[in-house]
Amino acid sequence: MQSCESLAWLAGAAPALLDRAEALPHGLAHGDASPTNLHEPGDGTVVAFDWSYGSLGPVGSDLGQLLAGRFDSGVAEPDDLPAIAETILDAFSGGLADEGYPAPSE
Repeated sequence: MQSCESLAWLAGAAPALLDRAEALPHGLAHGDASPTNLHEPGDGTVVAFDWSYGSLGPVGSDLGQLLAGRFDSGVAEPDDLPAIAETILDAFSGGLADEGYPAPSE
């Protein structure tokens, strides 16, 4: 798809995507959850910093930033997309379940 066609498709899809996001449960969102803003100090925990864009948002809204950040930083290649996406989604769903909020991955 050419970039103009892609943008036209996205413009047409945006209202439905926004409506779906608004219908999701909301909670605290980092707002800039790039991999560079998440660090593991070595004890199995993850520390999120740089909360300048923190706000309420749809639960899971930061997952796209985590995924895109791997490519933006040059750490990942296009062929890595399915494995990274699956890992992020599985970890997020597992974290929700661990906190007592099981949710289907859909």
